[in-house]
Amino acid sequence: MRHRRAVVTVIAAVATVATAVPAAAAIVTTGLGPVAGEIFSQATSVRDDGVAVGYSTPPTGGTHAVLWDASGAVTELATPGRNSEAHDVNSTGVVVGEAEPSGVERAFPASWDVTGVLTALPGGVAGSARGVNDAGVIVGFADSDGQSPLRWENTTTWPTRLATLPGGANDSVAYDLNNEGAAVGYSRGADGARHAVVWDAAGMRTASPTRSTIPA
Repeated sequence: MRHRRAVVTVIAAVATVATAVPAAAAIVTTGLGPVAGEIFSQATSVRDDGVAVGYSTPPTGGTHAVLWDASGAVTELATPGRNSEAHDVNSTGVVVGEAEPSGVERAFPASWDVTGVLTALPGGVAGSARGVNDAGVIVGFADSDGQSPLRWENTTTWPTRLATLPGGANDSVAYDLNNEGAAVGYSRGADGARHAVVWDAAGMRTASPTRSTIPA
């Protein structure tokens, strides 16, 4: 009996610790609304200061790139045609995403400067810009004959195609990058599966348990 009481005491103590929740862990949810008169919105990225970007949908359909300031006020970014989406924003206010010109059912990688001016990223490719770091380096993908990961050093230089896993189909996307220039995304391998990868100056590495380096 003495042994059983000891076990119960230990279990009770563990239960007490496990159920204790610090007050600081409380999560506050703030709704970010669509542009006035529109019916749906989605945020895709947020900065440390609370500025967020994403897109909003009007009743007639399509999507419009938008930016929310730290107070939640929404601003519609320039859209040349029916559709645009914002996917990331850096500390200087550069926003990247995609936009679809009028009469063309194909989006191109795009950026918006801090004043909201829209620029098609160089390269003349269909696709999307997905991440931008504080130095203005951008990553994304081209969407022609499959998906190819791209990197722009800034908004005026032609993109560099990033290496993909050998032997796989043309199905790779770069989604984001840090201020050191390391980009992350996925690449389809010869086994037919999509593998998480990171690109850096040394080449490409799979995010596998062995973290083996894959030649570029």
